[in-house]
This record gives sequence, structure tokens and C-alpha cells, in this order.
Amino acid sequence: MPEVAGSNPAVPIDFFMVLLNYHIYHQRKILTGLYQIFIMLINVVMLKQDDPRKCSAAKLVKFGLAKHVKKTSSRTLVLNPFSKKTLLKSDKKLVSSITGIDCSWNLTNTTFSKPFSGIPRKLPPLLAGNPLNYSKLNKLTTVEALAAAVYILGYFDMAMILLDKFKWGHTFYTLNKNLLEDYSKAISESDIIEICKEYGLTHSYLDIYSS
Repeated sequence: MPEVAGSNPAVPIDFFMVLLNYHIYHQRKILTGLYQIFIMLINVVMLKQDDPRKCSAAKLVKFGLAKHVKKTSSRTLVLNPFSKKTLLKSDKKLVSSITGIDCSWNLTNTTFSKPFSGIPRKLPPLLAGNPLNYSKLNKLTTVEALAAAVYILGYFDMAMILLDKFKWGHTFYTLNKNLLEDYSKAISESDIIEICKEYGLTHSYLDIYSS
């Protein structure tokens, strides 16, 4: 087996080729994700109802991955847990941006009692990966909700870039990998219901935010 000149003879050149290809692959994924951010813009409305040091939306804004807006627009997709319609991949044809409403879970009923401009969509059932609500159904942070949304819309690399900024970000992906993959292939609300049945989430889906 050929070896790299001047290197440790115990390390074959194939190792370096694998390492180089791995690096190139991930660089391409990062570039693709950044390009997708320009295609589907991320907005956040920060209501400052929680500890600002733990605000995932603020961190996204800090790193230039999301834009802080004071109000939603009529042509944005608004993540609303009380929406009658569930997010589907086909929804990306309707908008060029997604807006997350960063608020406290304890105040969701009050927050969403007033309508936000835009096209409302709720996420299908997912498990939280954040330390505060780990493995709890639907108790997602703003970044988890946004990452899930863009993943379902087909922007996989973009979702990973959003999650990369948090130590626990990929825990969320690991917990929901199969669910997200299946949700991203759903064509209709009926498909979502069938997926939920397969995972034993039917009750959770039908009563997703009733409490």
C-alpha cells in the first residue's frame, strides 16, 4: 500500500484521502446550508418572556442566522402551535421566509390568542432535545422549532447549521431523525396522521397543544 513521503510509515495514504474527502464533504454541506439560508430567510419575534441568557433565538440573531423582527409579515410562514394546519414540504412554495415566535411555554395561550400576520403552521409531534425539557413531546426551543421546520421543508443542511450553534442541538436531531425524515416526505395531513400512528403519537397529534 502506498505511503505519504516523509510521514509516519504506519499511516497509509488512504487514511489521508478519507480525511480529505470527509473534510470536503462537510465543507460542501456547510456551504449548501448557508446558501439555503438566503433562499428561505429565518425571522424571529423575541417577546423576552424567558431568561435572555438561555434565549436560542437571540443566539441565532447573534450569529447572523436569523433576523430579529418586531412583527410578522403577511407572506411569511409563522410557526404557531395552535394552527389548524400542519407544516408540509409543499408549504415552501407559498413563502420565502419562516418566522419563529420566541416566547415562554407558560405563556403560549396568551401569546397566540392574538393573531400574527402570515401563514400559520404547526409542527407535527417532536421530542425536545434541549436540557430543560429533554425528551418531552413538543416542548421545543425556538431553534429546535425552526430547525425542524426547515428540515421538513427540505432544507436539511440548513437545519444542521442552526443546530450546530448549540451543544445539545444535535441531540434534538438524534431523537427525531426518523420522524423528521418521514415528515419531510409527507404530502398531506393524512400522511402526517399515518406517520403519527406508526410511532404511537396519534393522541399527541390530535391534542398536541390542548393543555
